[in-house]
Amino acid sequence: MPVEATGSYIRTGLYGQLTPEAYLTTWMALLESRRNRHLLRRQWQQVVQKGLKELTARGILRWCKQQIAATIPDSLFMKIRDKGTAHQIWLALTKDFQNKSRMVSVDLRRRLQQQRCVEKEDIQAHFATLRTMREDLASMGHPPAEDDFYAIIIGSLPPSYDPFISALNATSSVLGAFLSPDNLMHTIMDEYDC
Repeated sequence: MPVEATGSYIRTGLYGQLTPEAYLTTWMALLESRRNRHLLRRQWQQVVQKGLKELTARGILRWCKQQIAATIPDSLFMKIRDKGTAHQIWLALTKDFQNKSRMVSVDLRRRLQQQRCVEKEDIQAHFATLRTMREDLASMGHPPAEDDFYAIIIGSLPPSYDPFISALNATSSVLGAFLSPDNLMHTIMDEYDC
């Protein structure tokens, strides 16, 4: 059974439809991407050596709960330790991380909007920072719109760039061809010989 298919069973709560062997394989695939990869492989080999048939469904669930607990910080474990099943633990963890992800995304967007390049600062490094922040937001599922990012770029430039930006915007308006944020950054870097 492929990892993607089995992982979706866990995320959708359909894990009860899996056989104990498939359930164990699913959790191993999900947990194997964690930092304790070598430890998990060793434990997996021990389980295989004992034989999957000897394990009961209850034993597999207990083992899965132990693996989750081993891969998260103690402070987080204290929040979820009273959950009864591995599925309930998983739901609590996903809810907690989704809330934190949203807060991190909002904070990153705020920092992106507050970025400023001061006079005589390396504009190339500034643009690299803006691009990295945009990519981070996109990886969180909250990319800034093209128009918003264009406005953020213009707003982050020092006042000495205003005449060039005004001429650039006027030209693109007359031609009816507007620059993408990436093209805007390249044009500015070309003009100021970075």
